[in-house]
Order: sequence, then C-alpha cells, then structure tokens
Amino acid sequence: MMTAASVATCGMVGWVGLVIPHLARSLVGPDYKVLLPVSLFLGSTFLLLVDDLARVVGSLELPLGGGDRSGGCALVPIPAGAYQKGVDVMLELEGLACGYGRRTVVSDISFTVESGENLCLLGPNGVGKTTLFRTILGLLTPQKGRILLNGKDLADYSLRQRAQRLAYVPQAHTPPFPFRALDVVLTGRTAHIGVTATPSTRDFDIAEESLDTLGALDLADRTYTELSGGERQLILIARALAQRPDVLIMDEPSSSLDFGNQTRLLALIASLVKHRHLAVVMSSHFPNQAFSCASKVGLMKDGGMMALGHWPGRCSDRG
Repeated sequence: MMTAASVATCGMVGWVGLVIPHLARSLVGPDYKVLLPVSLFLGSTFLLLVDDLARVVGSLELPLGGGDRSGGCALVPIPAGAYQKGVDVMLELEGLACGYGRRTVVSDISFTVESGENLCLLGPNGVGKTTLFRTILGLLTPQKGRILLNGKDLADYSLRQRAQRLAYVPQAHTPPFPFRALDVVLTGRTAHIGVTATPSTRDFDIAEESLDTLGALDLADRTYTELSGGERQLILIARALAQRPDVLIMDEPSSSLDFGNQTRLLALIASLVKHRHLAVVMSSHFPNQAFSCASKVGLMKDGGMMALGHWPGRCSDRG
C-alpha cells in the first residue's frame, strides 16, 4: 500500500526512495554512516540504468516525478523529419508598459498575434523593441498591463512551460565556451528533457533537422566560438527551432546575415508561419523585410506604437 501511494504521489523517484534503502539495509546493515551513501549510489544507479533501457527499447524518457509527467516530453515519439504543425495559440498584450527600474522605455503597447500570423515591428534603434521582447519572455517584469498566452497571464506559467511555448532569437550572442555548434542547438531541447536526463536520439535528430532546415548542417561539428557572426546567427535560429515553440520571437534576426541568407531566412519565416502555424513576432529596420514575410506590421516611435495594421493593407494610425 505504501509503495502504491508513493508511486502515485511522487512517481518513480518516490518508489526508488522507498525500496532502495531497504535493499541497501539488507546488504550493508543498519549503520547509517554506511547505509546513506550506499542508498544514494544504488538509487541513482538504478534510475540511470532504467532511463537508458527506456531509451534503447522505446526512445522514450523516463518520467522522474509528478512534475515531469505533466511537463516533459510526449510519450508518443515524433518521427525524425516530421516538422509537425503547432497548436493554436494567441499572444496578447494589454496596455503593456516596461522598462528598467523606474525608467519606462515603452508604454501603452497592445496587440494580438495568433497562430499563422507574423507581426513585424519596425522602428529606429533605441525605441524599445528589445526591451519589449525581454518583457514578453518574462526576463523583465511589466511595469503596467498584462501579457496573456491563450488567455492566461504569462506570469502564471512556470519557466519550463514558458520555454516549451516561447523561443527567442537575440540580435547577437557572445559565446561563453567553445561548444560544438550542434551542442548549442541541442540546448534548445532543455525544456523538453527531464532534470536528470540526457539528450535522446530524437533530440539529436531534431537539432540536426533544425540545422538542415537552415542549410547549416555542415556547421554541426564546427566550434561555435570560431564561427562568423552570420554563422552564429544561423545556429541561434536553429536552436530556437529545436525548441519546437508555438511562439517565435526574433530580434532583428537577419542583422548579421548576408543578402542571400537574409532572403532564405525571410522565406523560412514565411514557411514556418504558413505550414507549422507558428505565431511570430520579429523586429527589423527594413520595411521591405516586413512586407516580404509579415501579415501584420507595427510602427514604433518614441516608446510607443505609432501605427499597427495588417499587410497587405494599411496601418491604422493610433496617434
């Protein structure tokens, strides 16, 4: 009865915590100075062996507890190469004001982006686009207003749940360590991997597929710190795609790319919006980029939204 209650409440970890100490006690006796480290070693070894067995047999991850059962990887494997259509989502900003400390950078920002839409924000440097994105991602606390995802306040989502739904491509990234490019892309799978688990074959397949989508698979084994600025940008975009998000936020994603890769990237964004039904929010300085792949365009100036509307069509003046 205790074993059943433990498994139902705490999952596999609870079962291991109940059974393994009894096994260890029968092996080494009741001396707690010996019993505790032996129990720890046997419990961790058991979990790792069973997790590896699950991966070999079914390419699945072992759910390590109640939280992992609700927020971990799906139990039905997705075939490699099947870039599945996302679920319908709605990102909504209501009267949002954000900034740093008491300094407000942008205010009174309201818009809605749904699955299958791409909102491109145009504006000069310093207008607050990056600050707005950091607030949407939860890196900054809103000074005023609300951010809703599917009608639920974003603050009510856990960090893991946000990472499973929102992906971010920054303007630039300073590499801290000389990782392989493929390993950087694999970090996009973090929110889908158990706390004590390692990337599975499926995770590697998704990472390689994301690189291949961008035509950057040849960079997989290159050292990230040795790549050019444009090549690093491709790796960051591949990392975001590997998250399999519902909402993709891109801060001037083409800023470090040459003209050919800019064109390919814009075509890719349009394809993701159309075929995977992603909701995309991106920023740019160039109206031609917005008009080539966006379904909505917002014009930002002086810390606010000057105009917002659908494209093709006219932006509605909000000033």
